[in-house]
Amino acid sequence: MLLYRLTEINGTTICNSIPNELDAIVSSSTQSNQKFEYNNKFYRCIEKSKPPYKLKCITSDPDLVKSPKMLSKEADFILRSAESFKSAYNSSLNEAKTHVNRLVHNLVTLNAHNIQEVYSIIPQEIMQDKKNRWRERIVDQVTQDPYEASLSLVRVAKNSLKIKTEIDVYNTLLSGKPNITLRSHELHRVLMNVLYVFFPDFTDKGVRVEVSESQVRAPLDYETFQVAIYHLIENTAKYIRTDSILDIEILKDPSTKKTSITFKMNSLAIEQAEIDMIFEEGYSGSIAKKCQRSGSGIGLARVKELLSYNNAAITVEAKYETAKKAILEHVYQDNIFSINFN
Repeated sequence: MLLYRLTEINGTTICNSIPNELDAIVSSSTQSNQKFEYNNKFYRCIEKSKPPYKLKCITSDPDLVKSPKMLSKEADFILRSAESFKSAYNSSLNEAKTHVNRLVHNLVTLNAHNIQEVYSIIPQEIMQDKKNRWRERIVDQVTQDPYEASLSLVRVAKNSLKIKTEIDVYNTLLSGKPNITLRSHELHRVLMNVLYVFFPDFTDKGVRVEVSESQVRAPLDYETFQVAIYHLIENTAKYIRTDSILDIEILKDPSTKKTSITFKMNSLAIEQAEIDMIFEEGYSGSIAKKCQRSGSGIGLARVKELLSYNNAAITVEAKYETAKKAILEHVYQDNIFSINFN
């Protein structure tokens, strides 16, 4: 095994696979090429430089330990490839920064929305005034309009769930080690746990939500599946036509025993060429762009990937013959999104 640390002369580490205990042994020596013993095993270390890069290699491979010349050739190859390593390092670093910046931005925004919802019920000056009877003054504010207060609480719950989904997506998709545990869950219950926080959104648009009663169960990872459902319903609430019906059915085919969830709606039209593209990260539908309602193109891509961890896939059936123009550039048609478990 060949272990190495590639750094720039300014001290920036590009890659490092040398354990601290081995590095500590050779760091105390001034030799650029040395053989040493550690835990009853012989090693060889070589240090070379080719401005602006420095390289330290440690190996326990018997052939390389015996031949400093062979190890030197390996080191020369790594130094010749240093620019490629640096390019890959910078690319990974920039991608990580992009993901972190997006996560921080989304969390800060959602937190601000929650604070705004609270202050819409209880003015900030009352919250900050801790004089006598401040609790009673808060109660008075809530009881003045309990209906609006209840809607604000639901919106806080929605934003809090969105914060959870943002963190879950970051941990699941970016850690490289998704912790997936498939257990049997009642789909209706899992669905409703997410759907209820969107009822104010659907109510504001005059959308009637109809969910079929069902006790069908399916093996799924609750955390990742909940995030997928959240993004799908969020997408639905954004693009469904006002004063329409969202029909959700949970089905189990008696012959194949396969389970599916269908979301039938009249929503923004999807062009025939876009059927597969809308599930690609960064892509937004052409009609959505014309209506200036396109997002970042992340939601459905996340849905697709998260469902794959649950042995499920998402498809869309667009009823092109139902397409009708509405105001401005809006074109609506019947669309059926289906989650199909394998």
